[in-house]
Amino acid sequence: MGEQLDLFEVSDLDSKELKPEDKEKNTQASYSAWGWLFQVTAAMVMGLKYRKNLTEMKVEGKTEDIELYFKDKKPMFVQAKSTGKSIENNSNATEHCTKALNTLINTSNIKKKNYSQLIYISNFLNPLKLTDEIWRALWKPSKDELLVQNYASDIPQEGKEYLNERADAAKQQLKAGGYLYTDDYFDWNKVSVATLIFSRKNEEDLEDNIKECAALNRLIDEILKRDTNKLRDNIEAELYRRYVSNATNFKLMIKKNEICSLFIYKIVQGAPETYLEKKIPIFQQEDVETYAKGFIDEQSKNIEVINKILADFYEFDASKYANEEEKLNAFIDQEGEDEELKSCFPMDEKDEEIQKSCLKYLTYKILYKQHAIKDTRKEFNL
Repeated sequence: MGEQLDLFEVSDLDSKELKPEDKEKNTQASYSAWGWLFQVTAAMVMGLKYRKNLTEMKVEGKTEDIELYFKDKKPMFVQAKSTGKSIENNSNATEHCTKALNTLINTSNIKKKNYSQLIYISNFLNPLKLTDEIWRALWKPSKDELLVQNYASDIPQEGKEYLNERADAAKQQLKAGGYLYTDDYFDWNKVSVATLIFSRKNEEDLEDNIKECAALNRLIDEILKRDTNKLRDNIEAELYRRYVSNATNFKLMIKKNEICSLFIYKIVQGAPETYLEKKIPIFQQEDVETYAKGFIDEQSKNIEVINKILADFYEFDASKYANEEEKLNAFIDQEGEDEELKSCFPMDEKDEEIQKSCLKYLTYKILYKQHAIKDTRKEFNL
């Protein structure tokens, strides 16, 4: 999100104190590639960190870089600033902190009291330029966790004084730019500073750096309840695509159930191919596998098919079958004939057998991963 001061020259303004809502910010300002990657990665981390009560979120929102909305409290607004240099080098930390407070004060004037937190997040190890002794004692970001420090309860006095100075400088910037610069709505008790350790590793492929974000890796492993590198990489890549699409579509919000669905479909994709290899006729296998993969990719935002199959499974009367294999085969055959499920797999009549085989194949994969699916839903409080 670009500086407000880039948008207008003071001489162009009719008033020296235009309200922020009268002078709309340009949220399509240009970014460095690294700054953009950090913002998206920070959004991914925060979306997963606050997943229990999150309802939806926006990357590149109307007022801030990251906006999180909850079912039981007011929204959280986040301004992201990063360095592509060494994260230990805080030579430009003051400039970034001032710019962050510039937009957060502006947001407070737009939103009035309608926020639960205002957060400045960066990848600086020492974003408040604390003296070495204070920093080592009181600011301890962990590589695999997002550190969020509240102004009132966590930040040392030295850091508070630094933030107050930066806020004064930010208000002067706002005043010079013709913005409302009051801090009447800026509640320091709701202000936090966050450090996400994330540094540039791969100069050629910036997206490859996401794999190096230990905090993101840990959150995904926590949700999956297992350390599975390939599955984690697949989820990270899809999350990145989803969050970038959200950022470039100003009307789009990321719903929590969509994020959960993404995890679940990737989990289902990782189920073994046992049913395909043993039960699907050899000459159908390639068509069935191709169709199933396409279906999973296209339906990654829609969890209804999985919900339907699992609901049918929990209601299935297996008492009349002699053993586990008979029960499983009977249920899979039942789902293969289900008209409601077939409607989700549009096919020409000549492809009816492939359609049925694909549905059976997907049903098996869902059943195989049912416990992981149930655990994932609990992780997202769904």
